[in-house]
Amino acid sequence: MNNKIINLLAIESSTEICSVSIISFNLNGVIKDLISSKIYKENLPSEHIIPTIESILSKTKLDKSELNAVSFDQGPGKFTGIRLSCSIAKSIGMFLNIPIIPVISLYSMAFQAQMESSNDYDIIVSSIDARMNEVYIGAYLIGASNGSCKILFEPILISVSDLSLWLTFHTNQWKSSYKKTNIILVGDSWYVHKSELIIPRGIINSGITNPASHILAMIAKNYFLDTSKIFDDVEPVYIRNKVAFTRNELFYNNGGNPRTSSFLSEIDIIQMAISDINDVVSLDTKVQLSSWSYGNFQDCLDAGYIAYVVKYKESLLGFFVMMLAPDVAHLLRIAVHEDMQNIGIGSKLLDKCIQISKENKLNSIIIEVGEHNINAVNFYKKHGFAKIGRRKNYYVLKNSKTESAVVMEKKLLE
Repeated sequence: MNNKIINLLAIESSTEICSVSIISFNLNGVIKDLISSKIYKENLPSEHIIPTIESILSKTKLDKSELNAVSFDQGPGKFTGIRLSCSIAKSIGMFLNIPIIPVISLYSMAFQAQMESSNDYDIIVSSIDARMNEVYIGAYLIGASNGSCKILFEPILISVSDLSLWLTFHTNQWKSSYKKTNIILVGDSWYVHKSELIIPRGIINSGITNPASHILAMIAKNYFLDTSKIFDDVEPVYIRNKVAFTRNELFYNNGGNPRTSSFLSEIDIIQMAISDINDVVSLDTKVQLSSWSYGNFQDCLDAGYIAYVVKYKESLLGFFVMMLAPDVAHLLRIAVHEDMQNIGIGSKLLDKCIQISKENKLNSIIIEVGEHNINAVNFYKKHGFAKIGRRKNYYVLKNSKTESAVVMEKKLLE
């Protein structure tokens, strides 16, 4: 019985590079044959998929009636592509009365990355360019030995401008939960939008850019042999239902369906509470030249200073403490988690400082910055601050040495 050969057809057309494969295996999962054929983007998939299927059947000397299952990439991906592969798979499956097996495109690439990895477990972050300045993204924890898969993040649609922040935030979460596990990137988004992205240190780019039908076939083989699997969702996964901007949307720089919510818009800036101080001290110690104690922060709250924290899903990303004088705001402390810098959080905190200062009709904001902290000095310059002075030996460092500070000011009321 276990020597019976199963022939499974796999159709992949969710991205620009389409392909068709046939895998033959026995009921023990042993692969007897696997053959694939690509359809390149200069050829229309709608005109070439059926002839390619016929060609690959001919190469394997199989008749359509000898197929035992058919699989397709259900997306997310190109709208026309996933509709096409779905309709062809359903037509073949219904005509032959054989199982129709859908596979998620993002998982297909993650599965391939794990196959090529030498690690026991990897976290694979899959992302496909969705055009319109947006990407599809999902994340998986996959085991090499048993092929187990835990979905860390179901496929969603996010804007390119939020991709670095999304990746950095979740990377920090995963590193704390899954120690000694590599994080690997797959998909074309990391190449298409390379110039716009900041990738956290230590993350590996696999080089896999597109789903492939031979990988799809191997996943579908596993699904076919898993008697607990029920294939009742044989429709494309769209995530969004819009494929292009209208002329007005292009003209006014609007779009989306609806326009994807900003990751930064989901971040909460709230007043600092006593319960936040332990996390604030921990962050302050990691990023500041000279750190404050728990008592310093508590004294500020007791004195009624302006103090806010920025959080995402209860994780502290940054904070600031500001003292309001009769005509000037003194920004005493501002910090962003070291792995969440350069992606907009500092600007969001500073905007809050400026907003509060203007609401109190203050003339300006001043801040001290380590004179050798060129990145910080340039950050404040970008936001309209100018150097107005220098405070010698202002910071006392951990090694008992000192560093001077430059005093910077932003005029609010001219």
